[in-house]
Amino acid sequence: MNDLIRHRLETPRHATEWLEAGPADGRLMIFLDGLPGFSIIWRRQLDELAAAGWRCVAPDMRGYGGSSAPLTVAAYALAEMLSRCSCRARGPIRVDLLRCRASS
Repeated sequence: MNDLIRHRLETPRHATEWLEAGPADGRLMIFLDGLPGFSIIWRRQLDELAAAGWRCVAPDMRGYGGSSAPLTVAAYALAEMLSRCSCRARGPIRVDLLRCRASS
């Protein structure tokens, strides 16, 4: 089992907490839940994929856990939340989107 490290970033607009596991030089995998939720729901996936060499990050979504809870409903729109997900890199970035559906 990998150690999960909790981080927190605060700006004047918003606070976000997230869990991270895996090697710092591993390929980055970010777990964004389709329904707002807590980062800890990804615990098993974080452990397994970090053990396989991935650098895994799972944020507490807006309004949950240690992340701040905006008062307006509009702040929870998908476009608004995705506009806040950004990264800076020194080279090309490859993004693979995975969609998982629960079986009935």
